[in-house]
Formats: sequence, C-alpha cells, structure tokens
Amino acid sequence: MEDAWKRAEHAAGFLWGPVAQAVCAINRAELAHVEEIRLRINKPLSVFYGGTIRYVCENGALSKTPAEGMKVTAAHLEECFRKLCSYAVHTHEEEIAQGFVSVQGGHRAGLAGTGFQRANGSYGLRDITSINLRVARQVKGCADQLVSLVQNSEGDGLLLAGPPGSGKTTLLRDLARQLSCQGKKIAVVDERGEISGVFGTSIENDLGPNCDVIAGMEKSRGILMAVRCLSPQIILCDELGTAEEITAIGAGLSSGVTVVTSIHAGSFDQLKQKPQFGPLVRSGAFRWVVLLSTPEKPFMIREVSQL
Repeated sequence: MEDAWKRAEHAAGFLWGPVAQAVCAINRAELAHVEEIRLRINKPLSVFYGGTIRYVCENGALSKTPAEGMKVTAAHLEECFRKLCSYAVHTHEEEIAQGFVSVQGGHRAGLAGTGFQRANGSYGLRDITSINLRVARQVKGCADQLVSLVQNSEGDGLLLAGPPGSGKTTLLRDLARQLSCQGKKIAVVDERGEISGVFGTSIENDLGPNCDVIAGMEKSRGILMAVRCLSPQIILCDELGTAEEITAIGAGLSSGVTVVTSIHAGSFDQLKQKPQFGPLVRSGAFRWVVLLSTPEKPFMIREVSQL
C-alpha cells in the first residue's frame, strides 16, 4: 500500500502547481488506488480508480459531484503539459504526434487536442485540451498464474486480453520480472516505455537480472532487432497486431522464441471481432489466450483458453 501511494504521488509530482498539490493532498489510502489523473480545460480535475471517477477538490477531498471538483483552467493545463515535457516540448514532438508523452518512472500522459499535417507530410498535435496521466505501478506477484503457461514453452506464446484498465501492462511487467528471475533470457520491446519505465539509460521498473529492453522503436523493428541481436527466449510487448508486427513474430517463431503480448478486448466475442486476432492466431505463435476481468477487479483472470 505504501509503495502504491508513493507511485501516484510521484506521478502527480510531474504536474504543475495547484494541480499537483490537490492530487498529492488526497488521502493516502485513496491515493494508493488512483490509476489515472485526468485534466480537461474548464472541467473538474478528476481521478479514476476501481472503475469509478472521483472529482478532486482543492484540499484533496474526493467527491462524486463534478461541481465540487477543482476547475482546471487553460493556464493550468498548459503549465502541466509543459512540465510533463520537462519544459522542452520540441524534444517530445514524435511522441506528442502519437498522442502521448512518456514520463520518468514509466508513467504516461495521454493527450487530446487538434491534429495537423506539417509541410513534410508528417503529423503533429497542438492546442492540447486534455491530459490523462496514467500511474505506472509494479504489483509484484500479480502474474503468478501466468508464469507456468510460458516458462517451459518454446514458441507457444500467450495473448493477454482485457478491457482498458484491467491490468494488462502491469501483468506483462511482473511476468517479465518473474521469468527473468528464473534465468530466462527476456527481451521487452517497449515502444512507449510503459513496461520498463525506461528514461534515458535508466530502467526504472524492476524487470529482473536477465532482461534487455528495446524502447522508443516501433514493435516490428524492435522484435526483429531482438531476435537477430539479443537471442531472447521470450519477447514481451504491448498491443501487437499490425501486418509488419505479425511478420516479425514469424521470424521469432522460426527461431524458437516465445511471444507474450496484449490486446484490448472485454470478452472472447470482442476478441474474435478484432481485425488483428485472425492473423495473430494464423501466425501459429500463440497457444494460450488469457481473458482478464474488468477494471474493478484488475489482474483477475476470468478464463484461460487454448488455441
């Protein structure tokens, strides 16, 4: 519990002035469960935890009534955005164009605003109107039930399915740690830095003694790089599914590499409707599908199915 509230407080520390103060003033027992801190211009400051939204008052009290929450002004949001970018917005342009900013400690700020196309054809995002700061957590032991599915496999991967907030990334993080501690050679392909918490050359989340991290690179290239250069036994990554990524999986499969990844789906019916599900199954890289429960019960496994 103590570590949990410290993580949330650490994330809030990257916000600015009165916004950070209001979040950090939340009762620690409640702060420990905060998953997201949400700012929207001219709307109340809010937090999300356990599948519910609460509005943050200036003194840190949480309310069910929006009108009682601290109003986030355009100036509040602008200063928070600049601070999240370490006051060097231009150095985060590529991330911002994809709708997020990576923050030290593995936290990630999702962004909403107005998209535009530059003269060179690339895209950007400007006039930021809302920020969703997701608190990165390590819950050691949460992946205990998954370890046995992949620890002795060779090429029989695992697809972790669940709705947003069900704990997929946290489970991947703990699974990487546990397998690494068992002496498995692990490669984490971490396009957005959420699993590892990479910041510069620092890997801020505990991934064990035998884990290599490729961060800030599209997953298809990262998977191929890992297979060719790092000789991993297991590759973990978030939200796999493009044609290029599935081709990269094939290269790993031919090398005997086990792939563990996640996909957004609240049920097996939803999973089967995903356009990437069929190609992932046909790749032959996955043996297991694990369906998680709702955000109200994070890390809870509803069902394990064999493909």
